Amino acid sequence: DTRIIDGQRELLFGPFAAEAGSCIPLQIAATDMYGLLPAFSTSGIGTISISITAGGGSFYSDSTCSTNALTPELTGASIPAGGVMGIFNPYPILYYRNLAAGPVTFSPSLSGGSSSLQLNGAPAKYGFQSWTSGVSLPPSIGNGQCLSVPVQLLLEDSTGTVTTPVFTSNAETRNISLSGADSSTNFYYDASCTNLVTSMSLNPFQASSGGYYLKTGDSIGSTAQWTVTDQDGITGTLSLSVAP
Repeated sequence: DTRIIDGQRELLFGPFAAEAGSCIPLQIAATDMYGLLPAFSTSGIGTISISITAGGGSFYSDSTCSTNALTPELTGASIPAGGVMGIFNPYPILYYRNLAAGPVTFSPSLSGGSSSLQLNGAPAKYGFQSWTSGVSLPPSIGNGQCLSVPVQLLLEDSTGTVTTPVFTSNAETRNISLSGADSSTNFYYDASCTNLVTSMSLNPFQASSGGYYLKTGDSIGSTAQWTVTDQDGITGTLSLSVAP
């Protein structure tokens, strides 16, 4: 998130979203209107005070957020001569932790603006949505037909909030198996449903997949199911009624 200040920009940046309870690094940089770091030769741009105006939590000066707790309002931090990115005086990097899920708003007083961060709960399930923007998943699928709308997997917390991109202290690649409830129900790479796919991966900072196609040979009037499961046992199931 960036704000214009006196012809320059103050940049407060870190992850767009994070898992609640994670120790999150935040940095500040001063840039010009093009997002480039200006070369301050003699002095910095001034002292920055940052307060948390929504969401609670605390700032820390250590990467485990276990010691050296700072006050909820951090004062005296400054971007020094040279405008070096992410340099606080005396803290090289600022860390933040809040145990509760929900939105958090930070307000740097130098610009009078604010920057927000969404704290999500721990990954708990996989959801499904249409991979095609503006198009919803249909409630049914034709018997023996390839679903016309590709399906996208979403890593979600227990409230159904998509956890992307996630910053977490135990980030890991998620290896996900894709399967149907029977041998005629499967995931496919292509719109003609000829190239079967049985597994895929999400990297540590990715919580949505590409698009996959579905097909089933289940009987008309029944319910077909597609299930995904990762190495941590997190699962998700999509159910569609089977139409003629």
